[in-house]
Amino acid sequence: MCIINGSLKIISYFFLGKPDTYTIPISVILIILGIIIMLYTTSIISFFRIIIGIWIIYSGIINLQTAIVWKDYKSKIWVITLILSLVLIIAGIYILLNTGVIVQTIGVIIVLYAIINIIQKYIFMKKTDKHIEIEKI
Repeated sequence: MCIINGSLKIISYFFLGKPDTYTIPISVILIILGIIIMLYTTSIISFFRIIIGIWIIYSGIINLQTAIVWKDYKSKIWVITLILSLVLIIAGIYILLNTGVIVQTIGVIIVLYAIINIIQKYIFMKKTDKHIEIEKI
């Protein structure tokens, strides 16, 4: 897509007469980026796998910290948050350690991560609203 887009920008620059000083450099960058992506696909996929794995582990650790805070407030929801946080951390470690993880597995884990994160944010918002209402009284 980058190569096609860059090529079309060059063609439009010369044939449609739209003189723009940034069209040629952007087109060349797009074409070079497309070639790099084609040559180093596995490296790029590994890089994104590592970034996604680290991100999911980080989110799990942050949610784990939230669960500990909720436990201190004697909240009944802290166990659910603790379990979901551990699931996130395990999923992130799985992504990092398993180099053979196919794109579909990463996609499933990311969707699960999003669902777990939405549930935890919803619980957090409900608990925060209740805590704020109690403080106002």
